[in-house]
Amino acid sequence: MIEKLLTTVLEWISGVSGGNQFMAAAISAWVLGVATYLLRKVPTDIGRFTKKHLTTSITITSYHKSFYHLMQWLEANGYSKKFRRLKITNGNYGEDAPIKTVGYGRHLMWYCKTPLLIELTRVDTRTNSDKEEVVLSKLGRGHALFDKLLAEVKRCDDEDSNTMTMIRKYNKNECWSTSKQPRRNFNSIFLPIDLRRQLLDAIKKFKDSEQWYIEHGIPYQLGILLYGPPGTGKTSLIRAIAAHMNTGLAVLNSQQLAAVSDFENDKDIIVVEDIDSNLATAKRRTENDCEVGDNSKGVNSDAHVADAVKAENELRTIFGGGISGILNALDGISISHGRVIVMTTNHIKKLDSALLRPGRIDVKLELGYVTGEVFDEFALAFFGVGTAPKLGDPCRNVVIADLQNKVVMGDSLNEIIKFCYNTKIN
Repeated sequence: MIEKLLTTVLEWISGVSGGNQFMAAAISAWVLGVATYLLRKVPTDIGRFTKKHLTTSITITSYHKSFYHLMQWLEANGYSKKFRRLKITNGNYGEDAPIKTVGYGRHLMWYCKTPLLIELTRVDTRTNSDKEEVVLSKLGRGHALFDKLLAEVKRCDDEDSNTMTMIRKYNKNECWSTSKQPRRNFNSIFLPIDLRRQLLDAIKKFKDSEQWYIEHGIPYQLGILLYGPPGTGKTSLIRAIAAHMNTGLAVLNSQQLAAVSDFENDKDIIVVEDIDSNLATAKRRTENDCEVGDNSKGVNSDAHVADAVKAENELRTIFGGGISGILNALDGISISHGRVIVMTTNHIKKLDSALLRPGRIDVKLELGYVTGEVFDEFALAFFGVGTAPKLGDPCRNVVIADLQNKVVMGDSLNEIIKFCYNTKIN
Protein backbone atom coordinates (compact mmCIF):
# COMPACT_ATOMS: atom_id res chain seq x y z
CA MET A 1 0.00 0.00 0.00
CA ILE A 2 2.81 2.39 0.88
CA GLU A 3 4.67 1.46 -2.33
CA LYS A 4 1.57 2.21 -4.40
CA LEU A 5 1.12 5.56 -2.65
CA LEU A 6 4.74 6.56 -3.34
CA THR A 7 4.39 5.55 -7.01
CA THR A 8 1.28 7.70 -7.34
CA VAL A 9 3.01 10.71 -5.75
CA LEU A 10 6.07 10.37 -8.02
CA GLU A 11 3.88 10.12 -11.11
CA TRP A 12 2.02 13.25 -10.02
CA ILE A 13 5.28 15.16 -9.50
CA SER A 14 6.57 14.04 -12.91
CA GLY A 15 3.36 15.20 -14.59
CA VAL A 16 3.35 18.58 -12.87
CA SER A 17 7.05 19.24 -13.59
CA GLY A 18 6.72 18.32 -17.26
CA GLY A 19 9.92 16.28 -17.11
CA ASN A 20 11.97 19.20 -15.76
CA GLN A 21 14.35 17.68 -13.20
CA PHE A 22 14.89 20.93 -11.29
CA MET A 23 11.15 21.52 -11.08
CA ALA A 24 10.61 17.92 -9.97
CA ALA A 25 13.25 18.29 -7.22
CA ALA A 26 11.63 21.49 -5.92
CA ILE A 27 8.17 19.95 -5.87
CA SER A 28 9.52 16.82 -4.16
CA ALA A 29 11.11 18.95 -1.44
CA TRP A 30 7.86 20.81 -0.98
CA VAL A 31 5.86 17.56 -0.74
CA LEU A 32 8.37 16.16 1.77
CA GLY A 33 8.14 19.31 3.90
CA VAL A 34 4.35 19.26 3.90
CA ALA A 35 4.31 15.56 4.80
CA THR A 36 6.82 16.09 7.61
CA TYR A 37 4.79 19.00 9.00
CA LEU A 38 1.55 17.02 8.90
CA LEU A 39 3.14 13.99 10.54
CA ARG A 40 5.22 15.90 13.14
CA LYS A 41 2.91 15.02 16.03
CA VAL A 42 2.63 11.34 15.19
CA PRO A 43 5.54 10.16 17.40
CA THR A 44 4.27 12.31 20.28
CA ASP A 45 0.73 11.03 19.82
CA ILE A 46 1.99 7.47 19.71
CA GLY A 47 3.95 8.10 22.90
CA ARG A 48 0.94 9.61 24.64
CA PHE A 49 -1.28 6.77 23.50
CA THR A 50 1.21 4.22 24.75
CA LYS A 51 1.62 6.01 28.09
CA LYS A 52 -2.13 6.39 28.54
CA HIS A 53 -3.10 2.81 27.76
CA LEU A 54 -0.04 0.82 28.75
CA THR A 55 1.13 2.54 31.96
CA THR A 56 -0.31 3.44 35.37
CA SER A 57 0.68 6.46 37.46
CA ILE A 58 0.08 7.72 40.98
CA THR A 59 0.65 11.31 42.15
CA ILE A 60 1.47 12.45 45.69
CA THR A 61 1.73 16.14 46.59
CA SER A 62 3.89 17.64 49.31
CA TYR A 63 0.76 18.81 51.15
CA HIS A 64 0.21 15.18 52.16
CA LYS A 65 2.36 13.60 54.84
CA SER A 66 2.70 10.45 52.70
CA PHE A 67 4.94 12.52 50.40
CA TYR A 68 7.58 12.83 53.13
CA HIS A 69 7.13 9.27 54.30
CA LEU A 70 7.90 8.18 50.73
CA MET A 71 11.04 10.32 50.74
CA GLN A 72 12.11 8.77 54.05
CA TRP A 73 11.41 5.30 52.67
CA LEU A 74 13.55 5.94 49.56
CA GLU A 75 16.44 7.06 51.77
CA ALA A 76 16.04 4.26 54.33
CA ASN A 77 16.02 1.55 51.63
CA GLY A 78 19.06 2.84 49.78
CA TYR A 79 17.34 4.03 46.61
CA SER A 80 18.61 7.60 47.06
CA LYS A 81 22.19 6.37 46.65
CA LYS A 82 21.47 5.44 43.02
CA PHE A 83 19.95 8.78 41.98
CA ARG A 84 22.14 11.31 40.16
CA ARG A 85 20.07 14.37 41.13
CA LEU A 86 19.38 14.78 44.84
CA LYS A 87 17.85 17.27 47.26
CA ILE A 88 17.71 17.75 51.01
CA THR A 89 14.39 17.69 52.84
CA ASN A 90 13.51 17.77 56.52
CA GLY A 91 9.77 17.20 56.60
CA ASN A 92 6.68 19.18 55.76
CA TYR A 93 7.37 21.91 58.31
CA GLY A 94 11.15 21.70 58.52
CA GLU A 95 11.10 20.07 61.95
CA ASP A 96 12.33 16.55 61.09
CA ALA A 97 15.91 15.40 60.72
CA PRO A 98 17.29 16.39 57.28
CA ILE A 99 17.59 13.53 54.79
CA LYS A 100 19.05 13.18 51.29
CA THR A 101 16.48 12.04 48.77
CA VAL A 102 15.30 12.19 45.16
CA GLY A 103 15.89 15.48 43.31
CA TYR A 104 13.90 17.26 40.63
CA GLY A 105 13.50 15.53 37.29
CA ARG A 106 12.99 11.92 36.18
CA HIS A 107 14.63 8.93 37.82
CA LEU A 108 14.46 5.21 37.09
CA MET A 109 14.48 2.66 39.90
CA TRP A 110 13.73 -1.03 40.20
CA TYR A 111 11.21 -2.16 42.78
CA CYS A 112 10.24 -5.83 43.11
CA LYS A 113 12.05 -6.52 39.80
CA THR A 114 9.84 -3.94 38.06
CA PRO A 115 11.06 -0.66 36.51
CA LEU A 116 9.49 2.35 38.21
CA LEU A 117 9.77 5.89 36.87
CA ILE A 118 9.86 8.67 39.49
CA GLU A 119 9.36 12.28 38.49
CA LEU A 120 9.64 15.09 41.06
CA THR A 121 8.47 18.57 40.04
CA ARG A 122 7.90 21.91 41.74
CA VAL A 123 4.38 23.29 41.35
CA ASP A 124 3.85 27.04 41.05
CA THR A 125 1.20 27.97 43.64
CA ARG A 126 1.85 31.73 43.55
CA THR A 127 2.17 31.66 47.34
CA ASN A 128 5.04 31.84 49.81
CA SER A 129 4.84 28.11 50.49
CA ASP A 130 6.50 25.66 48.09
CA LYS A 131 4.52 22.79 46.68
CA GLU A 132 6.07 19.72 45.12
CA GLU A 133 4.60 16.60 43.62
CA VAL A 134 6.04 13.22 42.82
CA VAL A 135 4.60 10.97 40.11
CA LEU A 136 5.31 7.23 40.13
CA SER A 137 4.70 5.41 36.83
CA LYS A 138 4.89 1.73 35.87
CA LEU A 139 4.08 -0.49 32.90
CA GLY A 140 0.72 -2.22 33.01
CA ARG A 141 -2.65 -1.37 34.45
CA GLY A 142 -2.47 -3.30 37.71
CA HIS A 143 -2.33 -1.51 41.08
CA ALA A 144 -0.74 -4.33 43.09
CA LEU A 145 2.76 -2.87 42.88
CA PHE A 146 1.60 0.54 44.11
CA ASP A 147 -0.42 -1.09 46.90
CA LYS A 148 2.66 -2.98 48.05
CA LEU A 149 4.84 0.14 47.90
CA LEU A 150 2.34 2.31 49.78
CA ALA A 151 1.93 -0.40 52.42
CA GLU A 152 5.67 -0.27 53.09
CA VAL A 153 5.61 3.54 53.20
CA LYS A 154 2.64 3.45 55.59
CA ARG A 155 4.53 1.05 57.82
CA CYS A 156 7.15 3.77 58.34
CA ASP A 157 4.35 6.13 59.35
CA ASP A 158 2.86 3.56 61.73
CA GLU A 159 6.23 2.96 63.40
CA ASP A 160 6.49 6.70 63.98
CA SER A 161 2.89 6.90 65.25
CA ASN A 162 3.57 4.19 67.83
CA THR A 163 6.08 6.41 69.61
CA MET A 164 5.07 9.99 68.74
CA THR A 165 1.94 12.13 68.88
CA MET A 166 1.41 14.58 66.01
CA ILE A 167 0.38 18.02 67.29
CA ARG A 168 -0.91 20.60 64.82
CA LYS A 169 -1.49 24.24 65.69
CA TYR A 170 -3.50 26.72 63.66
CA ASN A 171 -1.41 29.89 63.44
CA LYS A 172 -2.04 33.51 62.55
CA ASN A 173 -1.27 32.90 58.86
CA GLU A 174 -4.32 30.62 58.66
CA CYS A 175 -2.29 27.48 58.13
CA TRP A 176 -1.26 24.53 60.26
CA SER A 177 2.17 24.02 61.80
CA THR A 178 3.07 20.55 62.98
CA SER A 179 5.31 19.17 65.70
CA LYS A 180 5.87 15.80 67.31
CA GLN A 181 6.04 14.83 70.96
CA PRO A 182 6.61 11.44 72.56
CA ARG A 183 3.38 9.64 73.31
CA ARG A 184 2.19 10.07 76.89
CA ASN A 185 1.00 6.90 78.58
CA PHE A 186 -1.84 6.97 81.10
CA ASN A 187 0.49 5.24 83.54
CA SER A 188 2.55 8.45 83.68
CA ILE A 189 -0.49 10.59 84.54
CA PHE A 190 -1.20 11.04 88.24
CA LEU A 191 -4.96 11.03 88.74
CA PRO A 192 -7.33 9.80 91.41
CA ILE A 193 -8.55 6.32 90.46
CA ASP A 194 -12.19 7.39 90.18
CA LEU A 195 -11.36 10.19 87.71
CA ARG A 196 -9.18 7.89 85.62
CA ARG A 197 -11.93 5.28 85.51
CA GLN A 198 -14.59 7.87 84.66
CA LEU A 199 -12.56 9.18 81.73
CA LEU A 200 -11.54 5.80 80.31
CA ASP A 201 -15.08 4.44 80.63
CA ALA A 202 -16.47 7.47 78.79
CA ILE A 203 -13.98 7.03 75.95
CA LYS A 204 -14.67 3.30 75.67
CA LYS A 205 -18.43 3.83 75.68
CA PHE A 206 -18.08 6.47 72.97
CA LYS A 207 -15.94 4.25 70.74
CA ASP A 208 -18.28 1.27 71.17
CA SER A 209 -21.52 3.19 70.58
CA GLU A 210 -21.13 4.61 67.06
CA GLN A 211 -23.93 2.50 65.60
CA TRP A 212 -26.25 3.46 68.47
CA TYR A 213 -25.64 7.16 67.75
CA ILE A 214 -26.40 6.61 64.06
CA GLU A 215 -29.58 4.62 64.69
CA HIS A 216 -30.97 7.26 67.06
CA GLY A 217 -29.99 10.24 64.91
CA ILE A 218 -27.67 11.71 67.54
CA PRO A 219 -24.48 13.49 66.42
CA TYR A 220 -21.58 11.16 67.08
CA GLN A 221 -19.21 13.41 69.01
CA LEU A 222 -17.59 13.57 72.43
CA GLY A 223 -16.90 16.74 74.40
CA ILE A 224 -14.54 16.71 77.39
CA LEU A 225 -13.90 19.63 79.76
CA LEU A 226 -10.86 19.59 82.03
CA TYR A 227 -10.87 22.25 84.70
CA GLY A 228 -8.85 23.14 87.74
CA PRO A 229 -5.95 25.32 88.90
CA PRO A 230 -2.87 25.80 86.68
CA GLY A 231 -0.29 23.03 86.92
CA THR A 232 -2.72 20.21 87.67
CA GLY A 233 -1.79 18.27 84.52
CA LYS A 234 -4.53 19.17 82.06
CA THR A 235 -2.21 19.37 79.05
CA SER A 236 -0.44 16.13 79.95
CA LEU A 237 -3.79 14.39 80.30
CA ILE A 238 -4.79 15.58 76.81
CA ARG A 239 -1.66 13.98 75.35
CA ALA A 240 -2.48 10.76 77.19
CA ILE A 241 -6.00 10.81 75.73
CA ALA A 242 -4.55 11.19 72.23
CA ALA A 243 -2.17 8.28 72.77
CA HIS A 244 -4.97 6.14 74.21
CA MET A 245 -7.19 6.87 71.19
CA ASN A 246 -4.24 6.51 68.79
CA THR A 247 -4.71 9.88 67.14
CA GLY A 248 -3.16 13.34 66.91
CA LEU A 249 -4.08 16.74 68.31
CA ALA A 250 -5.32 19.87 66.52
CA VAL A 251 -4.79 22.83 68.86
CA LEU A 252 -6.92 25.96 68.46
CA ASN A 253 -7.78 28.91 70.61
CA SER A 254 -11.38 29.80 71.32
CA GLN A 255 -11.52 32.48 68.61
CA GLN A 256 -10.21 30.07 65.97
CA LEU A 257 -12.72 27.42 67.00
CA ALA A 258 -15.54 29.53 65.64
CA ALA A 259 -13.62 30.51 62.50
CA VAL A 260 -12.03 27.23 61.41
CA SER A 261 -14.42 24.62 60.09
CA ASP A 262 -12.13 22.69 57.72
CA PHE A 263 -9.78 20.30 59.48
CA GLU A 264 -7.23 18.37 57.45
CA ASN A 265 -7.65 15.27 59.59
CA ASP A 266 -11.06 14.62 61.10
CA LYS A 267 -9.55 11.95 63.35
CA ASP A 268 -7.47 14.46 65.28
CA ILE A 269 -8.72 15.46 68.71
CA ILE A 270 -9.57 19.17 68.70
CA VAL A 271 -8.02 20.94 71.68
CA VAL A 272 -9.14 24.36 72.92
CA GLU A 273 -7.03 25.41 75.89
CA ASP A 274 -8.17 28.17 78.24
CA ILE A 275 -11.62 28.43 76.68
CA ASP A 276 -12.45 31.10 79.26
CA SER A 277 -9.93 33.47 77.64
CA ASN A 278 -12.55 34.39 75.03
CA LEU A 279 -14.97 37.05 76.27
CA ALA A 280 -17.72 35.38 74.25
CA THR A 281 -17.62 32.29 76.47
CA ALA A 282 -17.80 34.24 79.72
CA LYS A 283 -20.91 34.00 81.83
CA ARG A 284 -23.30 36.77 80.88
CA ARG A 285 -23.74 38.97 83.92
CA THR A 286 -26.50 41.15 85.18
CA GLU A 287 -26.36 43.90 87.74
CA ASN A 288 -27.49 41.42 90.41
CA ASP A 289 -24.34 39.37 89.82
CA CYS A 290 -22.11 42.27 90.83
CA GLU A 291 -21.26 43.44 94.27
CA VAL A 292 -22.12 47.02 95.15
CA GLY A 293 -18.95 49.09 95.15
CA ASP A 294 -17.58 51.44 97.72
CA ASN A 295 -19.68 54.62 97.83
CA SER A 296 -17.44 56.42 100.27
CA LYS A 297 -16.08 58.70 97.54
CA GLY A 298 -19.51 59.88 96.45
CA VAL A 299 -19.68 57.54 93.45
CA ASN A 300 -23.15 56.32 92.46
CA SER A 301 -22.47 52.58 92.96
CA ASP A 302 -25.63 51.31 91.24
CA ALA A 303 -24.96 53.41 88.16
CA HIS A 304 -21.30 52.40 88.21
CA VAL A 305 -22.19 48.68 88.31
CA ALA A 306 -24.75 49.05 85.52
CA ASP A 307 -22.25 50.83 83.31
CA ALA A 308 -19.60 48.20 84.01
CA VAL A 309 -21.93 45.32 83.13
CA LYS A 310 -23.06 47.06 79.94
CA ALA A 311 -19.47 47.77 78.88
CA GLU A 312 -18.42 44.18 79.57
CA ASN A 313 -21.26 42.71 77.52
CA GLU A 314 -20.51 45.09 74.65
CA LEU A 315 -16.84 44.07 74.68
CA ARG A 316 -17.87 40.41 74.62
CA THR A 317 -19.95 41.01 71.52
CA ILE A 318 -17.32 43.11 69.73
CA PHE A 319 -14.15 41.19 70.51
CA GLY A 320 -15.52 37.74 71.27
CA GLY A 321 -17.61 37.58 68.12
CA GLY A 322 -20.60 36.38 70.12
CA ILE A 323 -20.99 32.96 71.68
CA SER A 324 -23.21 31.69 68.84
CA GLY A 325 -20.21 31.10 66.57
CA ILE A 326 -18.51 28.95 69.19
CA LEU A 327 -21.69 27.00 69.94
CA ASN A 328 -22.19 26.32 66.23
CA ALA A 329 -18.62 25.04 66.04
CA LEU A 330 -19.40 22.66 68.91
CA ASP A 331 -22.66 21.18 67.67
CA GLY A 332 -23.54 22.91 64.40
CA ILE A 333 -24.47 21.23 61.15
CA SER A 334 -20.89 21.22 59.83
CA ILE A 335 -19.30 19.14 62.61
CA SER A 336 -17.51 15.98 61.50
CA HIS A 337 -18.72 12.51 62.41
CA GLY A 338 -16.79 11.01 65.33
CA ARG A 339 -15.24 14.28 66.43
CA VAL A 340 -13.66 14.50 69.87
CA ILE A 341 -13.05 17.92 71.41
CA VAL A 342 -11.22 18.63 74.66
CA MET A 343 -11.42 22.04 76.31
CA THR A 344 -9.59 23.31 79.37
CA THR A 345 -10.20 26.15 81.77
CA ASN A 346 -8.82 27.34 85.07
CA HIS A 347 -12.12 28.99 85.97
CA ILE A 348 -15.18 26.89 85.17
CA LYS A 349 -17.49 29.30 86.98
CA LYS A 350 -16.67 31.98 84.41
CA LEU A 351 -18.04 29.93 81.50
CA ASP A 352 -21.45 30.54 80.01
CA SER A 353 -23.91 27.78 80.96
CA ALA A 354 -24.85 27.32 77.28
CA LEU A 355 -21.32 26.11 76.63
CA LEU A 356 -21.54 23.41 79.30
CA ARG A 357 -24.84 21.75 78.47
CA PRO A 358 -24.87 17.99 77.67
CA GLY A 359 -24.27 17.32 74.00
CA ARG A 360 -21.58 19.96 73.92
CA ILE A 361 -19.72 18.86 77.03
CA ASP A 362 -20.29 15.20 77.91
CA VAL A 363 -17.54 14.67 80.48
CA LYS A 364 -16.38 17.19 83.10
CA LEU A 365 -13.27 16.36 85.08
CA GLU A 366 -11.90 18.51 87.87
CA LEU A 367 -8.14 18.22 88.21
CA GLY A 368 -7.45 19.59 91.64
CA TYR A 369 -4.66 19.79 94.14
CA VAL A 370 -2.57 16.76 95.07
CA THR A 371 -4.37 14.22 97.24
CA GLY A 372 -2.80 11.55 99.40
CA GLU A 373 -3.76 8.94 96.81
CA VAL A 374 -2.11 10.89 94.01
CA PHE A 375 0.99 11.52 96.11
CA ASP A 376 1.37 7.77 96.69
CA GLU A 377 1.29 7.22 92.91
CA PHE A 378 3.85 9.95 92.45
CA ALA A 379 6.17 8.56 95.13
CA LEU A 380 5.96 5.07 93.62
CA ALA A 381 6.72 6.33 90.11
CA PHE A 382 9.72 8.48 90.99
CA PHE A 383 11.14 6.91 94.16
CA GLY A 384 9.89 3.31 94.09
CA VAL A 385 8.07 3.82 97.37
CA GLY A 386 4.61 2.29 97.54
CA THR A 387 3.26 4.39 100.38
CA ALA A 388 4.21 7.76 101.76
CA PRO A 389 3.24 9.53 104.98
CA LYS A 390 -0.35 10.69 104.60
CA LEU A 391 -0.46 14.37 103.90
CA GLY A 392 -4.16 14.88 104.24
CA ASP A 393 -6.68 15.13 101.47
CA PRO A 394 -6.07 17.39 99.62
CA CYS A 395 -2.70 19.07 100.05
CA ARG A 396 -3.56 22.72 100.04
CA ASN A 397 -2.18 24.67 97.03
CA VAL A 398 0.15 21.85 95.91
CA VAL A 399 -0.27 20.75 92.29
CA ILE A 400 1.41 17.90 90.47
CA ALA A 401 3.61 20.36 88.55
CA ASP A 402 5.11 21.46 91.89
CA LEU A 403 6.06 17.88 92.72
CA GLN A 404 7.56 17.20 89.30
CA ASN A 405 9.58 20.41 89.51
CA LYS A 406 10.99 19.28 92.86
CA VAL A 407 12.07 15.98 91.30
CA VAL A 408 13.74 17.77 88.39
CA MET A 409 15.60 19.99 90.88
CA GLY A 410 16.93 16.87 92.62
CA ASP A 411 14.93 17.00 95.86
CA SER A 412 14.58 13.80 97.85
CA LEU A 413 11.24 12.26 98.81
CA ASN A 414 11.57 13.53 102.38
CA GLU A 415 12.28 17.06 101.12
CA ILE A 416 9.20 16.93 98.90
CA ILE A 417 7.06 15.67 101.79
CA LYS A 418 8.34 18.51 103.96
CA PHE A 419 7.52 20.99 101.17
CA CYS A 420 3.96 19.68 100.94
CA TYR A 421 3.52 19.73 104.70
CA ASN A 422 4.80 23.30 105.02
CA THR A 423 2.61 24.46 102.12
CA LYS A 424 -0.42 22.91 103.78
CA ILE A 425 0.33 24.48 107.16
CA ASN A 426 0.93 27.90 105.62
